[in-house]
Parts: sequence; C-alpha cells; structure tokens
Amino acid sequence: MPPEEKERLRRRMNQWQRMPRQDRELYERRYRQWQKLSPAERGKMREKFEQWDDLSPEEKEKIRERFRKEGR
Repeated sequence: MPPEEKERLRRRMNQWQRMPRQDRELYERRYRQWQKLSPAERGKMREKFEQWDDLSPEEKEKIRERFRKEGR
C-alpha cells in the first residue's frame, strides 16, 4: 500500500476511534443498509447525495428535521 494511502487510512481510523459510540453504531447501521441496496438503488442514492450541494440551507434543514423525526 502506498505511504499516502496508509496515512489516509490511519487518519480515518483515528477519526473512527474518537467518534462517540452512538455515532459509530449509527454509521454501522447505515452501512449495513447501504450494502442491502441494489446497484440501481445505490445509483439513485448517489444522485441524491450529489443534489444535496445544490439545496438551499433552508431545504437542507427541512430534510434534517424530517430525518430527526423519523429517527434516522
């Protein structure tokens, strides 16, 4: 593995270890959900992620609030 890739991996592992347990569990749960998606569903999700940057701060907050209410 190239040195820069090793360094990136080391930084990511440190971030993961510093993360609160609840956050790690949430990310793990979301990762398992992602793994269950079909390639087409993953493609749709990627498109939505790319559209996120184009949303206004108000639109982003509405989506965040909806996710909080749904417990995501």
